[in-house]
Amino acid sequence: MVSKEEQKQTILNVTQDLQQQQKAGDDWYLVSFKWMTHWNEYVGFEADVNRRDDAPGPIENQSLLDGEGKLLPRLDEGEDYIIIPEGAWKYFVEWYGGGPPIKRKVVKRESGKTFVEVYLTNLEFIRASDVSQKYTAGVSKADTISEVRQRVCTKWNLQEEQVQLWDYHQQTLHSILELNSRIDQTVLCEGQGVLVDEKTDDGWSSDSIRLAASSQSTSSYNPYTSSSYTSSYYNSAYEYPSSSSSSSSYASKSSAATVTPGLSGLRNLGNTCFMNSSLQCLSNTSPLTSYFLHGKYRPDINLDNPLGQKGKLAEEFARLIRDIWTPSSNTSNNNYYAYSSYSSYGASNAVTPREFKSRLEMFAPQFSGYQQHDSQELLAFLLDGLHEDLNRVKKKPYIEVKDSDGRPDENVAAEAWVAHKARNDSIVVDWFQGQLKSTLVCPTCHRVSITFDPFMYLSLPLPVKMTRTMYITVIFADGKRTPTKYAVVTNKNGNIAGLKGELSKLCGVDADYLILTDVFNYRFYRKLGDKEEVENITERDVIYAYELLSAPAEEVEMAYCFVYHLKQEEDRYSYYYTYSNSSNSAGKRMKSTLFSTPFVLSIPASATYSQLYNTILACLSRYFKEPPPPMSAHTPTQAQTTAPIVEQVLSSGEDSTDSDSSVGGYESDNDDRAQDDVTMSSPSQTHSDNHVNAAPSSSAAKVALKVPVLTTIPSEPPSVFATETLDSARDFLEIEEITADDINSSDDNQSDDSVAFRPSSSDDEEEVSHHQQDPDSDDAMFTIQFVDVQGVPTGRKIEKNGEEVGLMTLCTLGLFWTDYALSFFDESKDREVKMDKSITLVDDDEEAGSATLDACLKLYTAKEQLGPDDPWYCGKCKAFQEASKKMDIWSAPPVLVVHLKRFSYRNKH
Repeated sequence: MVSKEEQKQTILNVTQDLQQQQKAGDDWYLVSFKWMTHWNEYVGFEADVNRRDDAPGPIENQSLLDGEGKLLPRLDEGEDYIIIPEGAWKYFVEWYGGGPPIKRKVVKRESGKTFVEVYLTNLEFIRASDVSQKYTAGVSKADTISEVRQRVCTKWNLQEEQVQLWDYHQQTLHSILELNSRIDQTVLCEGQGVLVDEKTDDGWSSDSIRLAASSQSTSSYNPYTSSSYTSSYYNSAYEYPSSSSSSSSYASKSSAATVTPGLSGLRNLGNTCFMNSSLQCLSNTSPLTSYFLHGKYRPDINLDNPLGQKGKLAEEFARLIRDIWTPSSNTSNNNYYAYSSYSSYGASNAVTPREFKSRLEMFAPQFSGYQQHDSQELLAFLLDGLHEDLNRVKKKPYIEVKDSDGRPDENVAAEAWVAHKARNDSIVVDWFQGQLKSTLVCPTCHRVSITFDPFMYLSLPLPVKMTRTMYITVIFADGKRTPTKYAVVTNKNGNIAGLKGELSKLCGVDADYLILTDVFNYRFYRKLGDKEEVENITERDVIYAYELLSAPAEEVEMAYCFVYHLKQEEDRYSYYYTYSNSSNSAGKRMKSTLFSTPFVLSIPASATYSQLYNTILACLSRYFKEPPPPMSAHTPTQAQTTAPIVEQVLSSGEDSTDSDSSVGGYESDNDDRAQDDVTMSSPSQTHSDNHVNAAPSSSAAKVALKVPVLTTIPSEPPSVFATETLDSARDFLEIEEITADDINSSDDNQSDDSVAFRPSSSDDEEEVSHHQQDPDSDDAMFTIQFVDVQGVPTGRKIEKNGEEVGLMTLCTLGLFWTDYALSFFDESKDREVKMDKSITLVDDDEEAGSATLDACLKLYTAKEQLGPDDPWYCGKCKAFQEASKKMDIWSAPPVLVVHLKRFSYRNKH
């Protein structure tokens, strides 16, 4: 196998050799974006990608194809596939194999530019002699009509010289396709029909179709094709149409139903609503429409402007405007009806802009195909293109730009406008362009620079809130402290590190000592890393933040463990049966089910089972209703104390404990995340075994053992701590070892079932009673096992012989509670959450309301500070500066185009 570095260099050489322009006829190949990204990360082809050690498998292109092996529609380059040259494809196949190959040709447009034609144009070929015979085939934009005819004749065994092809869009004959025309020079569009017309002894097979279409057309007077009507309707090239003249003129000509000029729809050719909406806006801009309908544009066409299309765009737009404002439905001019590419059909008064769409693709290849595009981008292209095609300035003079230098704004603005008009003079400038005043102030020398620039449209930002309020419950390391919920306002486009920083300001816990998790159904659904984006957290996610602890000695390694609570419950859907010579029995199996809010435990990695057990008790101190009596008085059976695993079943989740939707992170049964309960059943457990009373024992009368106690939290965390990975964490828990002799036993009336322990904060002098035990005895309130993220035991054994347990950071532990111990466990404490004052400060209507145009304009003209990526060069300081900038509208055009920036784009790759 070729090494990663050799692969990288080989492909680099291939692609560098092809930096020159693609040649028409070359073969390029499509490769799955997912597979290509894997290879890129494997060899490090790009410097800024994440590296991975596993090599990609065989090339997997099947995901790009449908069941018939055709390329799936509407795939995007850079998201679904990558295009690579033939040389690179051959190397990849040699190294990895796979496929299938998806080959595409490089095509040269009429404009001379080349591109890889990913999608062919699918046309439906219909035989005129028998319209029931039809088939669909893909053709290249570089194919000529003659080449297409040759393939059709081969398929149907026809003589080429006896066949002609018709544009048969929407089952209507439009025109005969010229043999020497390329597909991209015609108006043929995706999915349309092409009529295959055969010569007969009596003429052509299409004669009957033309005759049928002609007989369906009624002959009637069309007032809109009358030159006198058009003249009376428009008073001048720059005047708005007169609605009164329209009404009277039409009433005097026809008694038929009134059809308003210009009230024509534009048929959708397939995701062309972006184009149609922009065209309708321009069509209903009366000065522009009058200018084209009167032919005033023809003297202004600039054939020499290198920035224009030599008048072709203006001519095509004028043709479309004429068809919209002089509808041809039910016209007596049958030739126009048959052959106009824009003609409407029947009485629906709608125009099909196929010709315009075809020409548009020639002028602006970015709008090729039938995928969705931005209507504002098209509108900007049309206005700019029409301006260049109709620029009355044939030779643009050089004009030096002058600074304001403290001169009055009126003088500077007038001077700038004259200079602009000296190079740009068209109807677009007359009606659509205004002036913006730009003010920049240098932060160093305070020099003020004022310039006046032309604009054709305003792209106004919407006053959208850039912050988001998130509700996070903090679980403190102090086991007695009530959890607190905070309303955290953070950047909606920020990451978890920023969210933790804002939370830290509210709760007083250093951000490096907070770990954020998404808790669902009493499980840690996911840990939120510092680099993860806030937008990945949904409104229904229940977020908990856990305080981590540190200790003063660097030689002590800390472990941060996720801890679950589990209890025994009946499995309603699982039964056991036992048979013997003496008796038979049956009953429901028992299962271990998650309950209560899980927590994160901070403890030295070297802790023993005893230390781990009692540290957990200290963390859970607030959950106990009262100090429990001696456990020896109610010693549970071994079956209750431990959880022998006969079988492990993930139940359907229907047995989930009913509780408040916020308890333990449980939200609703219809959530799409897994709600499986953890089931561990034993055939020896029956319903009658749930409450077993045993004889009292004196083994637990008094406990004497060494107990790890939380005492202090250092105010300065170690600098090496990194919450992001937790792999090199060196937070520490300060441990005090106390024995029974340390316990205040001078009071003879003190209950034997209670052992005093020190508060978890050194500043808190209050003594708290708590039950501390020998976890190796049968009196233990729970047993501890290593479990997976679902709460199922992993089988990894925990030794209770005084040796280290072997804790690791981010391991998961399960506490399997006994039935007796649960009688003292107050699960309702989960609902005891203190509300921080930040909750009351949240504005319930912060996301409500609507944006006004005035608010958008104020935001657009607000002062802003330039960033390091967009500095301004100060002529006085002779350096690039992050200046302050303010935009103002100095003069507005008669027709103001306003673009609202509804969406924003952020590159996540």
